[in-house]
Amino acid sequence: MSKDDLEDNEKNVDKPTIYDLVTIYNYGANTHGSNANNIDTQLNILIGISSALFAFSFTKYESGASGIVYLIMGIFSAATVCIGLAGVHPFRFLRKVKGADRGAFSNKIIVKFDDPDEYAKTLLDSFSNRELIAKEYAREIYRIVKYYYRPKREMYRLARNVFVLGVLFTLLAFCVIAISQSFAQ
Repeated sequence: MSKDDLEDNEKNVDKPTIYDLVTIYNYGANTHGSNANNIDTQLNILIGISSALFAFSFTKYESGASGIVYLIMGIFSAATVCIGLAGVHPFRFLRKVKGADRGAFSNKIIVKFDDPDEYAKTLLDSFSNRELIAKEYAREIYRIVKYYYRPKREMYRLARNVFVLGVLFTLLAFCVIAISQSFAQ
C-alpha cells in the first residue's frame, strides 16, 4: 500500500459507508437478540430442574418432621417454575409501554402494508440518509433491550435466586432435623 492509499483511508475513517453503519447496527441488534435466546435456554433448564424437584418432593412428602424438608423443596421449586415460565414469556406490562414508538421493523407496522413493494418503498424513503438509519436502528435496539431482553433477564435472576434460596432452606431444614434427631437418641 502506498502512502497516498493510507492517507485516503485515514480520510474515509470519519465517513463510514451506509453498509458499514448497517453492519454495525445489525451486530448490536443481533447481540441483544442472541442474549435473549441464551436467557430462554437458561430459563428452560431451570424450569426443567425445578419441575423435577417439585415432582420428587411431591411424591416423597409425608407429614412429620422429615416431611418439612420435602414441603420446603416443593414450595420453592413450584415458585421457581412459575417465575421461570413468566420469564420465558414476560407479562405484557413488562414487555410493552403504552405509546411506545413503533419502528419500521415492527411486525404491527409491516402487516399494515398490502404488498412487499409498498413496504420496500417506505423503507427506502425512511432510510434516505444516515441520520434516519441511525435513529431507526437505535429505536429497534432500544426496544429489544428494554422490552424484550431486560424483562427476561430480571425474571431469570429472580427465578435463579428463588431456586438457590429453596436449596439453602431445604439444606438448613435437613440439617436441623438431622441434628435434632441425633440429640433425641
